[in-house]
Amino acid sequence: MKKRITLLTLLISNLSFANTYLSSEQIPNGLYILPPPPKEKSAAFNADKSVYVRPEIASKKSDWNEAIEITDLNNIDELFSDVVGFKITEENTPKTVELLRSVVALINSQVVKNTKQYYNRQRPFVYFNTHSCTPEKENSLKKNGDYPSGHSATGWALALILSEIYPERKEEILKRGYKIGEYGIICGVHWKSSVDAGRLLGSSIVSALHSSREFNQDLEKSRNEIRKKISENSWINTVYAPTYMVNIDNKWFLVDCWHSRILWNDKLDENLSNWKIMENKFSSHTLAYDGKKYWATEDTEHGRIVFYTFDGKDFKEFSSIDNLGRRTHRTIFDKERNQFMLLSATTGYFWRISIKDNKAKIDSHVKLPYSHPANDNHFEIRSFTIHDGLIYFVSSKSTPEILVTKNNKELTEVKRIPVSQDFQNMQEIYFFPDGKVFISSDYKKVAILEKIEGIKSAKNMYDAFEFVASPYFISAYKNNYIIPEIGYKTEENNSYGLNGVGLWQYKNGKIKKIKELIKFTSENIENKNKKSEIKFQVY
Repeated sequence: MKKRITLLTLLISNLSFANTYLSSEQIPNGLYILPPPPKEKSAAFNADKSVYVRPEIASKKSDWNEAIEITDLNNIDELFSDVVGFKITEENTPKTVELLRSVVALINSQVVKNTKQYYNRQRPFVYFNTHSCTPEKENSLKKNGDYPSGHSATGWALALILSEIYPERKEEILKRGYKIGEYGIICGVHWKSSVDAGRLLGSSIVSALHSSREFNQDLEKSRNEIRKKISENSWINTVYAPTYMVNIDNKWFLVDCWHSRILWNDKLDENLSNWKIMENKFSSHTLAYDGKKYWATEDTEHGRIVFYTFDGKDFKEFSSIDNLGRRTHRTIFDKERNQFMLLSATTGYFWRISIKDNKAKIDSHVKLPYSHPANDNHFEIRSFTIHDGLIYFVSSKSTPEILVTKNNKELTEVKRIPVSQDFQNMQEIYFFPDGKVFISSDYKKVAILEKIEGIKSAKNMYDAFEFVASPYFISAYKNNYIIPEIGYKTEENNSYGLNGVGLWQYKNGKIKKIKELIKFTSENIENKNKKSEIKFQVY
């Protein structure tokens, strides 16, 4: 009888709320909507326990640190700014922030609280007598029930609303909203069933909000605000240091290095705001695919490689490997050996990685045979190329030679080819089908050679072609070639050049630009501001 009285009290409770979008009668009540949490020893509870990962294991994964950061649900900017591409703050988007914070307050004060109090479900870290990812909050968490997850309900509700405001980024926004709930599982503060219940409650509150005229009016104001903000943020529709573009399985992929994003799309669209986001949490240079299931890119500034799968709609990160040296800079898939190959530029480490049983595993690790001081700022082997069973490693200022090795586990050295002064800081070695080789180097230095040995005395041929900046990594597309160009300033050269991607035709040792694939633009303040957000690795 006592339980029934408590339930009745909670059902008719009428807490105050800052915004008047909904009356107390219109607010969804979790005690009506949700089933009770799983009972101990039930199949559902066993499923919850099977998902739990103990902190000594979970803390070694990158998601653990992300879960620690995503704690303040009022910090809308921290939650969603990176997926929408601009700051969501009181100064930048006041109407949107006010709308979303009102929803946060509504969910926390009236939608979730009563249900949590009634069930008072024990949290995973308490049940297993261990700790969470936020030990400083554990005392308060122990007094606050697990079911349903407030973070999950709020994150999902905010994502649903924000995806209506900015539908061009719907998939990325919903993916983030879903991830906010998953962080509770990773952190050890929520069972999976509690997270699922939170999402259901979040959907219910958004559905109810659409019955409110005031909410719909504020939603339209927010849409207008975001439309204006998109038009002001010119960096979204430009590239800044595009290092790689490729067409794989009729999908276009663009690595926009200094904007810290990898974009993809089913069609070639000049409006980059229409492209989907594969990754936007770190800076990369290349992308590799095994031709079947797995994709990989390097997190350059943090010495990592990150792996993804594609479910037909979205790319999902499923694994990563850390501590692979400084500036992981080039990733290639070796079809012959069924391995991903990765090069860390400023430590000269070469890694072979395979995926077995859906887990990434290091097969071998070799340090390139160079002698140079550990603090040598001019040592940076940015790239390598596989050709006719050999691997060609580009030169650097500290190592003015092309290192040629066998494509074996030991990287058995075959020869070293000295390079002329113009090509002592290479970016790309690319062999055309007729055996001629394209070489690019900092800054605005290009050569096309009959044989690679010609690099010993090669002169810069840049002015003979139609480049507008420094060409970077090349990819083949049908009978032509995709060449990105990056415009930037060096110590020796103050000419920035333009940033963009072109489609080029190759014939008889000459290349000719056919058309622009990604519009060439000059650097602006928006580009610089976005680049400044890159979290560089510190040593």
